Amino acid sequence: MAGTWILFFWGVLSGYVDVTSLGVFISPVLSVVLALIVFKEPLRLWQRLSVLLATAGVLVVAIANAKFPALGISIATLLSTYSLIKKGAHVGSIDGVMVEVALMFPPSLAYLVYCQVQGTGVFLHTSASIDWLLFGCGIVTIIPLLLFAYAAPLISFTLLGIIQYINPIIQFLLGVFVYHEAFSTSKLIGFICVWVSLAIFAFESILVYRMERYVSNVTIDERDS
Repeated sequence: MAGTWILFFWGVLSGYVDVTSLGVFISPVLSVVLALIVFKEPLRLWQRLSVLLATAGVLVVAIANAKFPALGISIATLLSTYSLIKKGAHVGSIDGVMVEVALMFPPSLAYLVYCQVQGTGVFLHTSASIDWLLFGCGIVTIIPLLLFAYAAPLISFTLLGIIQYINPIIQFLLGVFVYHEAFSTSKLIGFICVWVSLAIFAFESILVYRMERYVSNVTIDERDS
């Protein structure tokens, strides 16, 4: 999680908002691939098509940028690995978030103290408005994490996965229309491939979830009768 945050913030501050959103977009598909490798979970037909389309989209973006989108792939890999670890860890959602934040606190504090001593820190070295913005960043970062951890057990995994696409969509729109990042037709084609991949992935997941739920209800009814 710490690695994801570092790459994410660096990418946004360095003008790679669209590439960081690409990483968040493809992370669910990459999670399926990791599940295949680690847990030996077989890929269904539509999942295979989704993976192929996502791969094609990344390749098109790489060609459009004249370089491999290493930042986006790194973010996707870290997010997928994090999800994989969370799946295997039998820890309560909110407890898990608090443990993760607690583990990141000492090195983060040490780095901030080092920056302050070296005179390269920003906090208390600029204006009060910047200080309050920095303080607010911590609040708006931890609150969504806690809400996500609280809501995750209360809704279906499929709905949770679809909701998570809202963040990269907003981020992508900000990168293109607010920060005016260069966005060629070739790059648009690559992103469309990724979006179609996600649409297939989400639709197939919903169908499978409903089918499994229906079979489960039928089994329970037959058992009761």
